[in-house]
Amino acid sequence: MEIPVENIDKIMDITLRDQNGDILTYNLKEELQIHRDNLQEDFTDQPVKYAYWVSILEKVRLYLESATLELEKVQASLYEPCRNSLIDAGTPKPTKEQISSLVIIQESYLSARETVIMYEAQVKLLQGVVRSWEQRREMLIQYGADNRKAWDQTKKMHVDPSLGQLPQGPPSFTRN
Repeated sequence: MEIPVENIDKIMDITLRDQNGDILTYNLKEELQIHRDNLQEDFTDQPVKYAYWVSILEKVRLYLESATLELEKVQASLYEPCRNSLIDAGTPKPTKEQISSLVIIQESYLSARETVIMYEAQVKLLQGVVRSWEQRREMLIQYGADNRKAWDQTKKMHVDPSLGQLPQGPPSFTRN
């Protein structure tokens, strides 16, 4: 099976444009990467980044809803003219199917439908990004649990029975 992709090198990039026209490009591979040598920073940044991507998803869902309403409005505005066009062409009582078939080939309908399709694709993409952030959270939790377990095992191995001392503090999770 062959899947056409516009630019394979940029498949992990998402470009956002804000209302001021400013453009931000995110490389998802870099954004979602977990830095094992700096888990503490990843832990603290995770909720903010997750909330950021969820808010973008919700904004695009709002755009999709607006585009869907616009499509319905276009469809409704074309219904009567298309019905009249069929009557003028000699169809005395056009059926709903005949009218709908004429409506969906009108340029204004096609344009509005393309907008809906674009936002549907963006919503699906962003849903995948949000799911990836959720998976990242689960991985961070697992790494934290693994590190605690390793720390507990290290404590048990390094107790000096003659001194009754434990190593000082857990291992550092910060970059040097």
